[in-house]
Amino acid sequence: MIRIPVTPQELTRLIEREVPGWLERAARRTRQARQRKRFTGEGIWSEVKGVYMALQHHKCAYCERPMAEGSHANIEYDVEHFRPKSRVTPWPDAKTAKELRIRYKVRNGAAKGYPLLAHDPHNYVVTCKVCNSPLKADHFPIDGTPSEAGSDRAKLDADEKPLLLFPIGSTGSSPEELITFEGILPVPAKRSGHDRKRAQVTIDFFRLHLRTELRDARAHLLVMLWNNLERAQQGSSEQRQRARDVLVAARQNFFPHAACARAFLDLYARDPAKAEAYYLEAQRLMARKEPGLYKRGAAPRS
Repeated sequence: MIRIPVTPQELTRLIEREVPGWLERAARRTRQARQRKRFTGEGIWSEVKGVYMALQHHKCAYCERPMAEGSHANIEYDVEHFRPKSRVTPWPDAKTAKELRIRYKVRNGAAKGYPLLAHDPHNYVVTCKVCNSPLKADHFPIDGTPSEAGSDRAKLDADEKPLLLFPIGSTGSSPEELITFEGILPVPAKRSGHDRKRAQVTIDFFRLHLRTELRDARAHLLVMLWNNLERAQQGSSEQRQRARDVLVAARQNFFPHAACARAFLDLYARDPAKAEAYYLEAQRLMARKEPGLYKRGAAPRS
């Protein structure tokens, strides 16, 4: 997960440019929800889905899996409410807690949800189908107490202390300050405290360490990065430059699984031997799955 840096002012400007009048219609629906004290009617958030798709570089906000672009791409994306709009159901259930070996304590957000945030554009991200449902669904684990602050997101955060990381915005901790990678596996960056708990809950909640499609994609990534790290030091000047260009691109927000790429490249800079060990693990994993692309047991070039 990476930060999607956008200010509130910039986000509202992008939405108004994409769908003129949307913000006023959203405000009208929020006033209705305030009067009725619940979410009713149909949502209009799908109309602004394209804004978030572009902001997120056509990647899932939570798992960084790349998704489609183009005229038919939006079928792959869900607009996900960070705070659920109409109810909050407890997480984890007994089966999930046992499967993930959860030992920490978790509370849950307001049981009736957050109807005043149903049409708040600062409560949205776009996600892949897996992250949104069944994983995120209408869960909202917290470390504080459920708040009645309505639409005041700052007070809600202060009261509730959300345990899931929210990647969009320009304030607060960046996801990469809390979650890093050991090879292909996400791990908390902090040793203790609330930030470590937030990282571990987010990893467990979205199963970022367990999902096969994510582990395989990161393994492919590490092999590709290692090969380019080698090419950047040998071959013709043109070959070295092409490799350096790839390594620069891998650090950018648009790159698939950029957080994993940046963690691996940073590790290579300070501990090449450990980076090589992670590369070899990734290479062996992919050799078992795709022997036509990877030679079993191949050693790195010196």
